Amino acid sequence: CLSIVGRICTSPIVGLRCGGRYFSCEDVTRSVRSKDYEPQTTFNITHPSNVTSIDEAARSDRRIAPKPSAACIHFGRAAKANEIAILQSMTLQEILEEIDQQPAWEANGVRAPHKPLTILYAMGQARAGRRIVRYSEASPALERLLEQFGPPRKTHHPEQPDWRLREYRGVPTRFWQVEGPIDRAAGTGGNPLIRVMRESISFGLTEDASRLLFESPANAALLATSLAAKIVPPSMLDELLEAVGLNEFNSMRGDNLPILDSQAPELTQRMTRTASVLVRDSTFARKVRDAYQESCAICSVAPRLDRKLFGLEAAHIRWANAGGPDDVCNALFLCRMHHDALDRGAIRVDSAMRLELSPKLARNSQSDELFARFEGREIRLPKSATNHPHIDMLKWHWSEVFKG
Repeated sequence: CLSIVGRICTSPIVGLRCGGRYFSCEDVTRSVRSKDYEPQTTFNITHPSNVTSIDEAARSDRRIAPKPSAACIHFGRAAKANEIAILQSMTLQEILEEIDQQPAWEANGVRAPHKPLTILYAMGQARAGRRIVRYSEASPALERLLEQFGPPRKTHHPEQPDWRLREYRGVPTRFWQVEGPIDRAAGTGGNPLIRVMRESISFGLTEDASRLLFESPANAALLATSLAAKIVPPSMLDELLEAVGLNEFNSMRGDNLPILDSQAPELTQRMTRTASVLVRDSTFARKVRDAYQESCAICSVAPRLDRKLFGLEAAHIRWANAGGPDDVCNALFLCRMHHDALDRGAIRVDSAMRLELSPKLARNSQSDELFARFEGREIRLPKSATNHPHIDMLKWHWSEVFKG
């Protein structure tokens, strides 16, 4: 079966997917050989543009267009036909498109980083030689990642992305693999049964996706950087990539993003968009700096070397990757220490424009010098009231970032 199909597919066959499960070529060959199919068994190859028997295609040596890269083959008696998706090698563009089409729950800027964070975790595991991991082993690590880089929530549900990434609108995805008793793990409303997940389910990147992503630094760097930029602001990217075991890509950002095939304009555009998220808008930064009179809104520090200001940054209150505008009313001019603290949710500005500290912030003499002595004080504000922090931006930060 596979040798005949191989004659009419233009890309290498890496496996099959049947009934929501993935099988390598070796698995399928072993399975087919164990079956006693009768000589008159009919094999049909299904493609959006044509349907032809494999025998006819083999005789004419007919070639099937390489896209879409998943054709379908029907085999067995007509009464009990089964459908198998023939998985040809993926391209990086196809992996990115499959990930992009994954739905994410969104409502008025509420952060939902679960899927991109889970993919990053799986990439780190695959990089370390553990392409498939048991959910019971991965769950504690995923919960820690969600607590550290996700929005402040009483509970997190790492089982949801592990489970839901395996398909899109009922069609299995080709970059994500779930192993175990899938039928038994399926609950109501598309949700998995956590007990079965813990007992029997494993997940990770498919072999094809893992091979493609790590065959060159450019592939993995592009996906890792674009996913990380959806989860956290630029000030936290290094820490996120290090936490998932992909710190080797920390330097591959902005002007240092690796060059991809020039014949893939979609990927070039994606890299440009990713870089634009990571590189701050100079006009925005200049407006914020001028509005706050070139000093930190919290501690008033304004270091200079040869008259040049350094160590201060324009900080979004509502992050740019969460729809925050590049307006002065959505920004504070802060030293790097207080900017980092704002992005991590260690501090917030209340409705009276006073500084408030997170109860989770460790207290000691050093942190008191940096933070506690400013607690309860009104921050330094721009002269124009129109440039003051907008209450809607502050409310977003309270609910989605601040560790209260």
